[in-house]
Amino acid sequence: MTAPAAAVTSHPAREVAGECRGLPRALISIGKALASKTDPELWRHAIDKLRDAHLHEITGMEEENAGMLRVLKVSYDYLPTTTMQECFLTCCLWPEDYSIEREKLVECWLGLGLIAGSSSIDDDVETGARIIAALKDVRLLESGGDVVGDTRGVRMHDMIRDMAIWIASDCGATRNRWLVRAGVGIKTASKLNEQWRTSPAAAGASTERVSLMRNLIEELPARLPARRGVRALMLQMNTSLRAIPGSFLRCVPALTYLDLSDTIVMALPGEIGSLVGLRYLNVSGTFIGALPPELLHLTQLEHLLLSDTNMLDSIPRNVILGLQKLKILDVFASRYTRWRLNADDDDAATASEASLDELEARNASIKFLGINVSSVAALRKLSGFTNVSTRRLCLKDMAGPASLTLLPSTLSDTLGGLDMLERLQHLAIRSCTGVKDIVIDAGSGSGSGSDSDDELRRSFRLPKLDRLRLLSVRHLETIRFRHTTAAAHVLPALRRINILNCFQLKNANWVLHLPALEHLELHYCHDMEAIVDGGGDTAAEDRRTPTTFPCLKTLAVHGMRSLACLCRGVPAISFPALEILEVGQCYALRRLDGVRPLKLREIQGSDEWWQQLEWEEDGIKDALFPYFKNHS
Repeated sequence: MTAPAAAVTSHPAREVAGECRGLPRALISIGKALASKTDPELWRHAIDKLRDAHLHEITGMEEENAGMLRVLKVSYDYLPTTTMQECFLTCCLWPEDYSIEREKLVECWLGLGLIAGSSSIDDDVETGARIIAALKDVRLLESGGDVVGDTRGVRMHDMIRDMAIWIASDCGATRNRWLVRAGVGIKTASKLNEQWRTSPAAAGASTERVSLMRNLIEELPARLPARRGVRALMLQMNTSLRAIPGSFLRCVPALTYLDLSDTIVMALPGEIGSLVGLRYLNVSGTFIGALPPELLHLTQLEHLLLSDTNMLDSIPRNVILGLQKLKILDVFASRYTRWRLNADDDDAATASEASLDELEARNASIKFLGINVSSVAALRKLSGFTNVSTRRLCLKDMAGPASLTLLPSTLSDTLGGLDMLERLQHLAIRSCTGVKDIVIDAGSGSGSGSDSDDELRRSFRLPKLDRLRLLSVRHLETIRFRHTTAAAHVLPALRRINILNCFQLKNANWVLHLPALEHLELHYCHDMEAIVDGGGDTAAEDRRTPTTFPCLKTLAVHGMRSLACLCRGVPAISFPALEILEVGQCYALRRLDGVRPLKLREIQGSDEWWQQLEWEEDGIKDALFPYFKNHS
């Protein structure tokens, strides 16, 4: 018997689907948001929220778009914590359809104080990673990378970004509460002045965050209307921006977050010292030559980021000492190496510079350090800091023996212990011109060594090292592990390797044994004939064992004038995970042995190079040709 129509009750899920109007993204998003909700009342509450959102009031929204935004707003409302909601909204500060590096996104959340309270940077970063995963799970973020083959970025769908900007403006009630003009082509000071004046004045509603990142701005106006409510100012990636007028900073006296990274700013004005509430300052990748002494007035500063500042030549004495709340200091891969060993060292060359003693004095606060050192004495002192956690280390211009054998015991003697290795994430070796050979021997793990010897051997590893750079080590010929298992033991998490201007390096056989390697980049290693060469110093057992690059996604070779093939003399070489192969100015490279269209997305190179390739089997050229892109 058929039930009377009046007795039929619609399931809440059907009503939700009806409110979603069949839009796929909307159905997925709301479904993910409500997936764990079993109480029908919660579904009924969601239906009411969908109907009451009034998103049709957003000017310029078409009916279908308004329906989509209504659902996505509910997905936002059902995020489990306000922290997660605030972190999500922050993503709209990046340009439309832009891939945001996960590391930089979490760094931003930390700098804005959205993730805080933990005594461990590792715990905070892990919290950020979980938030990203959760936002992806409910489809409010999606995967995406600007660099082909790099999946470490996340994107916001255009519609979701529009919704986030709307929510950040108090659901339309406070226009430009967040002034977001990222990646829209602003170039002139007059155009910037015009945009700035659209933000609400202090007398009424107040603009809190301003994003002008990734524009074409060449100069900032000397004078603008004061915006005393602005807490965050993002100017990064304006690659023509040369200067920050001091008068401009006086317009935003309440700043707590300032990002000038990847501009060509050459100096910070003394007025930076007036921003007494500043907690985050990023000048990474700029052309600044010195930190102004006024920086020591920033007693609330927690994050000072100076990496890749290739002109930085001076950090004045006592500046670091004055930054009483400093948590993160990153001078990694900058020019600066002039650390005095001791505060009372009055050597004429460095008397006015910062000392390692200043870092040690900030021992209680600094949890993340990126630094360059140029002497064994400095390295030994650095390794002795009990709480300062060195995460990024560049050994620069260091003298060393021609043949360097790294054993647990010798390295422990050099560092005064091996604790520094445990948290190291990035390691760079730059311009250490005396070194010719590096041999790493972590021990065989067998024999009758004492318990202390076994403990030392187990600790001789870099468990968190993610990236290694070898830069201008001009006389380096070989790197090798004495035991075939050593690479996986010492470097279990190494994902990215960049080797540049190591002119005499013969091969990179040692990378074969890295279990997590995803990105390998080689530039101007003029003596290298093959990346992996079985006729070189590869051990006999290596040649008997089938070898492969199980995780390698990107392989880039540029200016390798002797490179004739990728691998030779080693059987069963393959690249099962390879997505991108980049080849530039490698005119001797004639063979692509082991490259197959398994996960391949692109082969980049010149048409002239492609035409002169020699093929090991018939049909390989035809199989690979659809992936070739002419990048001459």
